[in-house]
Amino acid sequence: MKTFLPVLMLCVAMHSGFAQTKPIEFLNPSFEDTPRPSHPPVDWHDCGFPGTSPPDVLPEPTFNAMQPAYDGKTYLGMVVRDNNTWEAVSQKLDQPLQVGQCYQLEVYLARSEKYMSVSRISDKTANYTTPTIFRIFGAFNNCKGKQFLAQTPAISHAKWKSYVLQFEPASEAFDHLIFEAYFDESQSYPYNGNILVDHLSNLTPVDCGTLPKQKNEPAPKYTSRPAPIPPSRDAKTDSLLLNRTPNAIVRNKIDIPMSSPPVVIGGKSKRPKRPTPVAELHGIVRIYSSQIIFDSTGNLERSYAREYFPGKPRVVNHPLHRILGSLDLHPLSKLIIIVIEKDATLAGIKKRNLQQAINDIGVAQDQITIRDWQEKDAKMTWYGDEDFGVLMRLL
Repeated sequence: MKTFLPVLMLCVAMHSGFAQTKPIEFLNPSFEDTPRPSHPPVDWHDCGFPGTSPPDVLPEPTFNAMQPAYDGKTYLGMVVRDNNTWEAVSQKLDQPLQVGQCYQLEVYLARSEKYMSVSRISDKTANYTTPTIFRIFGAFNNCKGKQFLAQTPAISHAKWKSYVLQFEPASEAFDHLIFEAYFDESQSYPYNGNILVDHLSNLTPVDCGTLPKQKNEPAPKYTSRPAPIPPSRDAKTDSLLLNRTPNAIVRNKIDIPMSSPPVVIGGKSKRPKRPTPVAELHGIVRIYSSQIIFDSTGNLERSYAREYFPGKPRVVNHPLHRILGSLDLHPLSKLIIIVIEKDATLAGIKKRNLQQAINDIGVAQDQITIRDWQEKDAKMTWYGDEDFGVLMRLL
């Protein structure tokens, strides 16, 4: 099979007395950072929708997206979702684009064959693998695109391939570029899909006369993201965000005696206190809480996590790490963790091991309370495994 080098462009003829010859360099063009979900790479700004998670630094086991990077150690992962939202990042350029000057950019793209997350429509686990396109907009600030510049076809291949995009910023001298994942409109959409991005070249000035002729097609328009929704402490509001019934009782176990006083995890986190909606966090707790289980002696399952801590691997409980990493991005939320155990000695061992695991992860410690089951808890919604693990609830 032949390998093609797609060349895509938007070229609208305009005249300018200035020609730019110096390439424009990106900061962190290979998206190097600590692998982690829902956090854009350093030097890149999240341009997603409110109430949804930011793009991911991959490879990282949370979504089973473990493909090696093309360049360096990490790359950018972005998704499109079945609720008609998608992910994007932006960066301010070290010099503005020039009207009338054409540019060329090379980027390496792929699709992960596994990208497991939760469907925003069905609320069930889904594999976000439908082919997705990569497109570029020019702008004057981080997340308000002004002009469509270029796009690729839908990326269906798992191996990294080079794409060369050529365009002319015809209308204004933009000083920001926005890169986003978007739906293949030839398919029935919205749907769940992903795209992997690595190894951006410099943005190189080229002769506009060498660009292919522009197709007579309407240029896509940038979709403005609504203003962020302030975080809510109201259970009814949160339940509407999750499209579920408030105070749904998922268990009826109220005969568990208290075996020891509550354990409160202390300490202050140094993370930035930025308000974010809680709908995404609820979904993460719902998925991963049932995967946190103890063995017969009260020990938590752990494994090495080189992806989370490059160069200094730690032994962590991966589902707990996923929950705490997301909780750390929601500083106004609190997490109640209940250890259900009739044997007082074993309950104490489980809580001590759970507390140590939280301390070892090292984030969101001041947002967590570990305690025993109380009679009033039967009226509230809990997630998790009451027989072998923990129950969790967000406040």
